[in-house]
Amino acid sequence: MLSRRGFSMSALRKVLSPAFRLDSEWQKRHSDLKALNLGGDYEWIAAVQKKFVGGGRASAVDVDAAACLSEESDQLEDVLELVYKLRHTDNAADLLPSTEYATLRLLLKHGAENELFKVLNDPINYGIFPNYHSAGLLLDHFLRAENFPAAAKIATILMQQEMFDHEVLNLLALYALLKFTELPSEARSFDETIQKKTVVVDEDDINEEELRSMKFPFLKNPFFDGHFDLEETDALVGKALSWFNRELASRIGANGAQIDLLATALTSDLEAVGKAVAKASNVSPSVAATVKSVLEKAVGGIPEEGREENDQFKAIQTISTKLESSTSTSTPALSATVLEALKTVQQAGEEAIVKEQKTLFTDWNTARKARALMQAERVNLRLRIAEIKAEIAQHEARKEELFFFENRVRWEDKAAEQDKLFEEFNLNNKDETVTESEYAKEMFEKALEQKRKQATA
Repeated sequence: MLSRRGFSMSALRKVLSPAFRLDSEWQKRHSDLKALNLGGDYEWIAAVQKKFVGGGRASAVDVDAAACLSEESDQLEDVLELVYKLRHTDNAADLLPSTEYATLRLLLKHGAENELFKVLNDPINYGIFPNYHSAGLLLDHFLRAENFPAAAKIATILMQQEMFDHEVLNLLALYALLKFTELPSEARSFDETIQKKTVVVDEDDINEEELRSMKFPFLKNPFFDGHFDLEETDALVGKALSWFNRELASRIGANGAQIDLLATALTSDLEAVGKAVAKASNVSPSVAATVKSVLEKAVGGIPEEGREENDQFKAIQTISTKLESSTSTSTPALSATVLEALKTVQQAGEEAIVKEQKTLFTDWNTARKARALMQAERVNLRLRIAEIKAEIAQHEARKEELFFFENRVRWEDKAAEQDKLFEEFNLNNKDETVTESEYAKEMFEKALEQKRKQATA
């Protein structure tokens, strides 16, 4: 469950306004869903679950209605199961954005941190991504709770999805990342809940009896894309800092050099860090402390014996000296500077996202109604087709009864004609010594001869 730490009124002012949540507007979905006559939330969830039983399937609008109707914590598991099952059908691409939004709000409402990050870290099996408004809600929630690792993880997801359209959200994400880097080094990591690590199994530990063989058309060679494949905390946070710094260059100004130094220290080699230190001036103590902790970690990887003569150690010493001379105790923490920039655009930025989300609420409701009507129409058409097929079968049976004697004479004539054909071609007395090709040739010649006789008659 999510941490419910106490927080002061000053912390409340550091995040988005209560109006940003759109709680009342989101509640209106229930009145819109009532018009679809789906019944109660539990009843509808059970009905959708039954559609998946026995190899069946539910539609995207079925799952969407289940997600949007759900409010209670005991419905979380059911909703996630429905989304998972839909994702594993050939209708996976039909997953509605309102389903993603509703699922994230439900998880957030009940503080289900484990399930939230399980879903966000597994887009292949769930296909759920935050939009701008839900991303703002997630950042706001974790910043209020002072859960900076979780907030920083959300910021890295925005970076990976390249969601940079709203400046206020970019600043909020950058603020979350900077607050995370200001944590003590031992707390500056994503735990197993926030970032699931890929475990490489040693071949010696594999029990071949437990392996399952699966056929694939081909196997891809291992490939690391340096973006979606990133898992290490420093690599994710460093790249996110770099990209948000780039997007906010005009707003951040001279402080961008410090952010670049921070990002470079987390992601690059010592040569790049040295160049970044040379460009930075009036470095804040918090940035200097983070960079020093990274350098100390690098020093720990150098053998103690002969360390003084090691080129890497010498480079670290040079960087540390330059960093010390560039640090200014009067420079405020970068997070405080970014927070001030956030305040200048917060009202207009929130209004833009809120307006966009209200439009989405209307669009989602309209699309849901249209899809539900189309689905009902398809069901009616299938029922009508079944009725027509049954009527046709009845008419065919009745026709056979009414025309029994006429049909009997016709089929008897055909049978007699076939018997005559067998007699003429001597089909009943096939020579077993004749090969199939010879027999076919003989039949072909007899047929041609029969055709000539009919033509000359």
